[in-house]
Amino acid sequence: METSMDMAQIESDIQKKLVGFCKLLPLHLNCWKATLAELQDPVRVLINFCEQLRFVEEASIDYIDNFISMQKALQLKILGCIEEELLTIKTHFEKLTRFNSDLKNRLAVLERATVDLDWDADSSVVKGSPTQPRLDYLLQMGYEFWLFFSEASKNMSSILKAPDIRDGKFSERLKQAFSLDLQPLEENNRIYLLLALTQYVSGDKNVA
Repeated sequence: METSMDMAQIESDIQKKLVGFCKLLPLHLNCWKATLAELQDPVRVLINFCEQLRFVEEASIDYIDNFISMQKALQLKILGCIEEELLTIKTHFEKLTRFNSDLKNRLAVLERATVDLDWDADSSVVKGSPTQPRLDYLLQMGYEFWLFFSEASKNMSSILKAPDIRDGKFSERLKQAFSLDLQPLEENNRIYLLLALTQYVSGDKNVA
């Protein structure tokens, strides 16, 4: 059975890990914003090259000498450009994956720290305080925050895993996946509250 001193240490450890997790949330959001902004140009260029490839491959001009050889040469050139843009996009996507992995690991560390916690304890960590909600509430909101980005990453990954560059629907799916609008996320009452509360939990009272 845990003593009051042991439980105090457990709660202190949880609070430290909670602070670390909360500090990461706004950084995570900003990292996603920056990376998505960096992705807009390569995504746009890739879509243009895909359209060019379809146009070139569908073209058929009988009255131009050596048209087939010219067509193949242009096709190879466009395919090379497409490969370069896909590599650029995948490199940026790997950054998003690392951000998500770091966030997931922080959340897992925080959750593991609660294994021996007395959830019935009448403490500010468990029950909350005027400036910090209940621990179970913060954990649930933190999970929902991570889940949003996890689902977005899965969608991006499925598109990049088997890019059908000759299908016009691929371009549309690619554009939608990487034009992720984070504004609704920030304006979501629960998420906004979570981001605001992190500043209190981490000790920064200057909430915007």
